[in-house]
Amino acid sequence: MERERYSRKLGERPEKDAEVLRTTYEVFNKHLGDIIPDTEIELGKGGLRIEQKVESDRKLRPISDLTGPEIAKYREVAMGQFFELVNVKLPAIREEIAELGMDKRIDIDVLHNIRESRMADNVLVDLESGRLVLTGLFGVEREKKDETPTLFRPVRRILRSLYDAASRGGGWELLGRGKTRLSIEIPPGEKDIIALTYDDFPSENSPDLLEVLSGAEENYRKHLGERLDELQRLAEKTENEFDLQAIHKEMEFLGKKSEQGIKVTFFMNRGNMEVLGEEKTMHLTEEVLKRGHFIANHETGQFPGQVFGYYSGHGGLAEMERVLSGLKEKYPEYASQILPKLVRRSGVHFTKYFEDEKEKLEMVELLANPISLTGMHASETRPDLLFRIAKMCTDQGSVLIWHIGKTEDTKIGEKGDLEPGVLKKSDMPKGKRFYPEVHVEATRKFLGWYINQNGKFAPTTGEYIPELRQ
Repeated sequence: MERERYSRKLGERPEKDAEVLRTTYEVFNKHLGDIIPDTEIELGKGGLRIEQKVESDRKLRPISDLTGPEIAKYREVAMGQFFELVNVKLPAIREEIAELGMDKRIDIDVLHNIRESRMADNVLVDLESGRLVLTGLFGVEREKKDETPTLFRPVRRILRSLYDAASRGGGWELLGRGKTRLSIEIPPGEKDIIALTYDDFPSENSPDLLEVLSGAEENYRKHLGERLDELQRLAEKTENEFDLQAIHKEMEFLGKKSEQGIKVTFFMNRGNMEVLGEEKTMHLTEEVLKRGHFIANHETGQFPGQVFGYYSGHGGLAEMERVLSGLKEKYPEYASQILPKLVRRSGVHFTKYFEDEKEKLEMVELLANPISLTGMHASETRPDLLFRIAKMCTDQGSVLIWHIGKTEDTKIGEKGDLEPGVLKKSDMPKGKRFYPEVHVEATRKFLGWYINQNGKFAPTTGEYIPELRQ
């Protein structure tokens, strides 16, 4: 069978680089199986060469090139595969690569093809079966047989979200009938922007995280202020009008970022609210809002069929929307910081029940860069490991999803009813660290690093998530 070649030449490299890439490929292959094409990594006289071979019988097409009717046809079969890819398999890959130290042993971006800004081009759909194929490993690109420029090629930068990709192809969304976001949208003139969110709010670790965020925000504003002072001095010495305009534009951008500070979004979970109790929940909610952060919808539980037992009155998007709408009434001065329509799903797998409710309620879902899912079920996860995973997730427009609470698998009660599984610090075995504590410490490390890298932050508001403006 004829195959298309995806290749990349890296020039002269030491043998250890080839070994690092081969080991990393084994990690991809272990978790992805037949989703990823056969890959050859060879070190020869011409240097290090990476090659993928993909079936080229015109049955495979990038998600970004699908037409409206094709998206409608393959949406149901491809949706579950993609959610599992983004929310389960890729976090597991990132975690194992960090465990092995691959991210520190080579100057090649080993996660090049699984960054959200590139996935619309790198994920191919089999037009017969709907099966997904992931290409672009280590930055390989398709070898062109015909150098004639392709007509009607999109001019815009490769899509930052699958929503954009689908709407470009005919107004449909491949990933769900509701709106789905893989990243935030960066306004013109802004750069080096990420957003931070935290699942499973509220929790007993929320106060510690708030202090970490406040300390980082102070350092962030100080860092921006020093840069603004430098630009002001430069502006006073600049006579060229064009250069002066560029300096003033940069100052305006940095001033805006300083005013915004570091504002994160907490996805509120009904099960965690009940574990803490109303008094503690309201106290933490007020503190979050007073500090300028945001609260959004983290539905408690979703199942393929009818909801019953505990979740008949506590699960689902509609229930949490009612809770958050009640908070808007209770705290009208902070109403703009409460986002009932912005949602994170509780489970990592696709369910039709969730998608139907998301569409009906016109919700906007964030499906992006969980810092760690496999670690949530591990006996021990180290802050330095989560910090390195967060660094690997950082890209223009990335949304980094951390956890401030800890949930367990849903339990079956004595009467056969579904009951929430929320883990408290007191439930932890002796000598084991509470998972949210590790996320707080890793957040501290990450913020210090990212601020020193001149990184900037954005809130998950309508300015950066256009679907929320509706």
